[in-house]
Amino acid sequence: MGLIRKYITLLIMFTGWNGLHAQSDINFLAERYDMYHAQCPKTKVQLVFHQDKYTPGDTVFFKAYNITEDLLRISGQQVAHVHLTDFAGTSLDYFKFLLKDGVGANQMVIPENAEPGYYLVTAYTDWMRNWGEDIFFEQIIPVVSDQSFQAANTPNIKAMPEGGILVAGVPNNIGIYSNLENDNIFLQDQNDIVIDTIRTDLKGLATYRFTPQQGMSYVLRSQEQDLMIKLPEVSSQAYTLELTSKKPKEDLIQFQASASPGAEIRNQKINVLVTSRGRVYNVAEFTQETRPFVPLNIPVSDLPEGIAQITLIGPQEQILASRPFYVGKPNPINAIIKTDKEEFKPRAPVRLEIAITDDNGQPVLGEFSVKATHAALFSDVAASSFNRQLVLPAMTGNAISEDPNGQALQEIDLYILTNATSEPWSEILSGKKRNLLNAVNSSNLKSGKAIHSKSGKPISATSKIMFYMQDSGDLYLSGISEGGEFSLDLSEVYGQDELFSVAETRKGNEIEDLEIEWQTEIPALINKAPPTRFTNDADEYAYYANKSKLIAQSYNLFNAKSDTSEQWFLQSIPVFEDRFIEADISYNMEDYRTFGTMEELVKEVINPLKLYKQGNRRLMRVRYHDPDTGNGRPLYFINGKATKNTEFFLSLEPSEVQSIKIIRTPKKLQRLGFMGRNGIIMIETRSKDINSPIDPGSQFLGIRRPIPYSHRDHSRSENTRIPDFRSTLYWNPSVTTNKAGKATLEFYTSDDVGTYDIKIEGLTVNGQPFTATRKISIGKPESN
Repeated sequence: MGLIRKYITLLIMFTGWNGLHAQSDINFLAERYDMYHAQCPKTKVQLVFHQDKYTPGDTVFFKAYNITEDLLRISGQQVAHVHLTDFAGTSLDYFKFLLKDGVGANQMVIPENAEPGYYLVTAYTDWMRNWGEDIFFEQIIPVVSDQSFQAANTPNIKAMPEGGILVAGVPNNIGIYSNLENDNIFLQDQNDIVIDTIRTDLKGLATYRFTPQQGMSYVLRSQEQDLMIKLPEVSSQAYTLELTSKKPKEDLIQFQASASPGAEIRNQKINVLVTSRGRVYNVAEFTQETRPFVPLNIPVSDLPEGIAQITLIGPQEQILASRPFYVGKPNPINAIIKTDKEEFKPRAPVRLEIAITDDNGQPVLGEFSVKATHAALFSDVAASSFNRQLVLPAMTGNAISEDPNGQALQEIDLYILTNATSEPWSEILSGKKRNLLNAVNSSNLKSGKAIHSKSGKPISATSKIMFYMQDSGDLYLSGISEGGEFSLDLSEVYGQDELFSVAETRKGNEIEDLEIEWQTEIPALINKAPPTRFTNDADEYAYYANKSKLIAQSYNLFNAKSDTSEQWFLQSIPVFEDRFIEADISYNMEDYRTFGTMEELVKEVINPLKLYKQGNRRLMRVRYHDPDTGNGRPLYFINGKATKNTEFFLSLEPSEVQSIKIIRTPKKLQRLGFMGRNGIIMIETRSKDINSPIDPGSQFLGIRRPIPYSHRDHSRSENTRIPDFRSTLYWNPSVTTNKAGKATLEFYTSDDVGTYDIKIEGLTVNGQPFTATRKISIGKPESN
């Protein structure tokens, strides 16, 4: 990924102990960690939506980033997956879209029959699947109708000791998160004896301190939620890691570590690694001996903003404790939105100037999205900032304050502790590289195995196989590896399509018993959206959206709008003859009497075709210009769909056939390679639904095309009488600053008066997130 690895050795200071010396083993552990993340870098997908809520039938436009742990955009081309699911886990939409050099934009449509409630958008790349679903992007979007609603509490409790392990004989701090505010949680031992009662706060958070006993096990039980979870096992060979204080002014975060009294590991050298974003920043070692605890003062000046991890590793490379913690820092990027004025009239142009600078006022090159939305319609949605979504992914969608100070800082840290994902330490320490699914720059692959249907044996690696996309008309030539395996990169195929295949040997003979065993794509495990609890309040956006649709219908605009369903994304498909080759000879069946069978029709009318029997088989051949005749099966196009199935062609009812066209000129046939070598027969029937049987495995989900957001240009006089009511005045998913760190934009206001929020969200070329907002007012037009 091109990340620069920086080691800062011995910057962890242990007060009260001067015997600290750098050793080769801790540096070796750090190198192994960095090497693992260099070989297996984690990446993330982040989406930015053009609105905060939607109604059934709305189009959801979004911007997407594909970035490294250091928030740098990934170069090259990637394919991302997006799922839209409801509270039952039912998929309402699934599609793929392209990311180029780490950015992309696309859209999905909320079905007209969608029930109001919360829906979950999940996005990921195949590379991200190497680490499981915990790192997938997830965001809940509300789909509203008439009533407003809230998330209904689902039973859930999470708890984690500060070091990840319960340590016997010493006080342990337990972080607790509950989905229920003011939840009464009982701490019980293995004999169901209640040790204490813990009460969460209004945000479902709590901490509890107790001393576990060796040989005992403990659970937390919520009587109100009828839920019980088991705490980690108690160990006498582990360390606590208690966060004691944060001192922003001194640039320090303080921990204290302690092992069980009399534990052997107290007299052993313990290695300490401080990591963040896939890199080691600090390393050190200590020995506790007889001291009650070891204070650890970690300087954070070189740590990036976000979630860091402190990990204690024993002499046998065993994990003794590991704890995530939050590093908060001021944003070094300043983003400013300027408008030519603050109050505008309806249908007036709004001119924006966006400036991005660093702390020294120097211009910064950045890329960002811009949206202008009606403030009153989305005021009830508590959307977290783009900056926090990137540096605190565990916090996305949580109601904890955006301001990381005081009480909020403790809440953030507690939430991170109970929702953190763990590092794959067993793989890191063993030096074993995990089995990776795909390259970081992934493609939209369709894979399979080519075999002989009669014997089941794989087709020889010296053979060639050609694929034809039935709808797009694209051709792909693929080599075959040992075992008959092949794969196709179909990243430029759009929409749903179907693959037709033909293979030939090295000597140029068609493999007539070709069979494709398609590799089935294993879907990722997708979470459900939270259930909803309806209120008696009306929803402002739902009322506005429904009113706007009625107004649009009354002016006959509804049908004039672009259909944003998947079919709209595809251009109309011309017939094969228009796409490729003009026919040499055509037969209009209305010019001939009706025959009882296609066999009779071919023998009596279609002279360029030769039909004969070989044993029990009926064979069709195309006569080229005399005296040559094709020596293999012709290629049929029945209503534009390719097949080599002669029996299906002969099974057609002659009365259903409208026309038959033949291509038999060798120069024309060369355009399809060996697929069309033996001639082409094109059949059009009166019913266009007649096609050869479809192999479900040959169907292929291509890329969804991005469509532009529709903006109104009120400088055009023909629009003066068309009403304009839009919840989002402007959406531009990708804007880039110039060398001066600036960008200028223009859009028009609508007929609706009120306050509008202009918001930009983006990243600098160095991976620094930034966001800025500005309010503008649209007032009533002056009366004549």
